[in-house]
Amino acid sequence: VDGIGELGRIFALDRFHGDYRIGDRGAERLWAESLRNASAGRADQVVVARDGDAVAGAVTCFVQQYAAQYLDQPVCDLVHVAVAPAWQGKGLATAMLAHALAWADAVTERVQVGTQARNYAANALYGKNGFRLAASQYSLHGYWPVYARGE
Repeated sequence: VDGIGELGRIFALDRFHGDYRIGDRGAERLWAESLRNASAGRADQVVVARDGDAVAGAVTCFVQQYAAQYLDQPVCDLVHVAVAPAWQGKGLATAMLAHALAWADAVTERVQVGTQARNYAANALYGKNGFRLAASQYSLHGYWPVYARGE
């Protein structure tokens, strides 16, 4: 999807920005590449909203078939839920989630999405759309070569 990588700029409260070795620009490049890869066929489903030729938002869905080994069915992961700043607060994320969840309903009853605890807007969005907190975790970053050398 042309222009989808531009949405990589909106992710700021995430694990990449939390890693001091990556930096903000590096984190934005990682998210942009991740979005481009997802829309180039790596995701099982991509919901895209456009504003003319520009991408206003996107939701990517990845079906984890291996989960059926432990659960009774696969799990659909919503990996990217992104809305361009001009469209935030206007219901676009809710509309895109509705499309993604309708698609996922044909595949599985289990859908999950992850975000940082400090991303209050995302957590409110997911709660409003039927998601409930199932677990939380810490992301700890360290620079392994320093530790391995004993410094």
